[in-house]
Amino acid sequence: KLMRPQREFCSRMSQRIAYGDSVNQTIADFTTQEGESVLLPCSYTSSFSPVLFWYVQHPPEPPRHLLSSYDDPSEETKKSGFSAVLDKKEESFHLKKASGEPRDSAVYFCALRDTVKRTTSVCSTGTPLPIRPPARFPSLLSVREPPEVLLEEDLSVWAKQWGRDAPSGIAT
Repeated sequence: KLMRPQREFCSRMSQRIAYGDSVNQTIADFTTQEGESVLLPCSYTSSFSPVLFWYVQHPPEPPRHLLSSYDDPSEETKKSGFSAVLDKKEESFHLKKASGEPRDSAVYFCALRDTVKRTTSVCSTGTPLPIRPPARFPSLLSVREPPEVLLEEDLSVWAKQWGRDAPSGIAT
């Protein structure tokens, strides 16, 4: 189970609303299954031209930079499959991945920094993202016995077994 994000991270990022800047992750808890797509929304408001960031934290490690709206993604980020596109009209920077993996289970933070005053850094409270293993098929298959079975095969012995009953044979 993922821990709640470390408050120190946002404190160091000066979690505050200044000059009308704010960042919000609209989903506080999100669970997905291995192989399913991942979408972590991030919306923001800013009086200036912001740079948006995503950070990832695998507790108990500290958060680390995943990607930003300013730089090209690193090779590590490209390999991870995560991406985000800054939509200035919608004021969003959603984190996306086509297919979640167990190694993606972590806490994700969206943050912004204005590029004009360079005095404001605002971060969200973080979203834990657990990735569940894929659903498994049951190991026991239940089949109902049909009322009548017609077996046509060129064999001398047939056998059938239902549930825990002993096998019964048919000789031809």
